[in-house]
Amino acid sequence: MSRRRRDPVRRDRNAGRLAVLWAGERRIQALVVLALAAAVGYLTWRLAATFEGAALWLAIPLFAVEVAGFCQLGALAAQAWRVPDGSPRADAEGGGDVLIVAGDEHDEDEVERSRLGSASLAGVGEVVVAAPSEVGDRIRGLSGEAVLVLSAGQVPPADALRRAGSALADQRVVGVGLPLEFINRDGLAHLFSGSSERELANRVVGPSMGARGLAPLGPSPFVARRSALVEIALAERLPSSPVLGARLLARGRCAFAAGAPVRTVGPDGLGDYLQGAESRARASLRGLPTALHAVGADARRRMALLAGAVRYTAGVRAAGAIAV
Repeated sequence: MSRRRRDPVRRDRNAGRLAVLWAGERRIQALVVLALAAAVGYLTWRLAATFEGAALWLAIPLFAVEVAGFCQLGALAAQAWRVPDGSPRADAEGGGDVLIVAGDEHDEDEVERSRLGSASLAGVGEVVVAAPSEVGDRIRGLSGEAVLVLSAGQVPPADALRRAGSALADQRVVGVGLPLEFINRDGLAHLFSGSSERELANRVVGPSMGARGLAPLGPSPFVARRSALVEIALAERLPSSPVLGARLLARGRCAFAAGAPVRTVGPDGLGDYLQGAESRARASLRGLPTALHAVGADARRRMALLAGAVRYTAGVRAAGAIAV
């Protein structure tokens, strides 16, 4: 069988395109550094020169709001510092089992949708459904080395396990995050025409953090080594998703498999949207002290967890700005 030769002209063209993208990214990074430096200078001036003679009941809350905005900008800059080009290759040998977590809020149609989608995965082994309280026991009963964790209603693309298998080929990687997309374009999760609030996580934050082995895992979907999940489940009752992601992060690198997303139906009504956002924020902030303890003194992992949690305080900052 003859091996297909690579076109040197195309190769040079691709190399040139990557060089242009990297040069543009470096300019953006320089602007971000200048913006952060200017913000530090402004806050220093505010603290040193504007408090004397001011009404402290107004000056202090206003300054706190400005500091919170700076922290959010810094966290986003850290999360999106460099976005790798392209998607990971699919590993032809990758495979594993699927665990579908179905709580009381999920109906049978959502469970069946996830079950049918998971059964068509390339390289799939067992597909099991578990209530949140049963997750630890069901994971211990699986036999595959990798486990795809889904919430009921989420439908994975056919190559999800293959793409995750490519990342898990690196023995240092214990978990792989997957992009998530809402299919109902008229839902509240789509803020602008054709744009979802998930796109920042799917296209920027996930790939950027994953390239550094710090991808946020949880809430699902993600793929993890079964051995790591069993260790966590044996040590304690399997914790909530944000803390579980930190437990995995403490055991090794967490990558991100960009490409075709896991699909689900987003919230349609305002009540469902706010309830889901509040639930995620409470779980993340409540589990933050435990998550920070799980990763120990590793500064990079601690900063990654803090950067992910800061975004949930945006509503508090906005409310403070309006009140002031």
